[in-house]
Amino acid sequence: MIETPVRADPRRWWMLAVLCLSLLIVFVGNSSLNVTIPTLSRDLHATESELQWVVASYSLVFAGLLFSAGAIGDRFGRKGALQLGLVGFLFGAALASASTAMWELIACRALMGGAAAGPIFLGSATAQGALRPGAKVAPRPAPGASSSPPRSPPSSPPSGARP
Repeated sequence: MIETPVRADPRRWWMLAVLCLSLLIVFVGNSSLNVTIPTLSRDLHATESELQWVVASYSLVFAGLLFSAGAIGDRFGRKGALQLGLVGFLFGAALASASTAMWELIACRALMGGAAAGPIFLGSATAQGALRPGAKVAPRPAPGASSSPPRSPPSSPPSGARP
């Protein structure tokens, strides 16, 4: 049996650049918050508890939706889920920059955390498959189909066993 060499997709480095850029956008969005905490405290008269909620709301929603974002990407397409996540993150960041009250900022940060779950999960999953030539990506199940593996039929009891 003769194996043919697997050719790598020539666009894989462009895919990596786009994925890295999406991760950089999310990273900068989070890093800039740490710089602005003193200003938020002063301008919006934030309490210690409100400042902690601004930081924690992002992480809480992000962690809760991380695997769900992966399932949505597998079911409806990774590219669309990645784009939707980036647009949602941009929308949340724009609303956060226009916030005039701490509850608005907390809600916007939660929106940003939910939207960022898509680019983070899908970016790493797609990069792993795109950069390895010949890597097989699991096929998407048909809409409405179960994503669990098929069950094998029950085995018969061993001979000599009593029911």
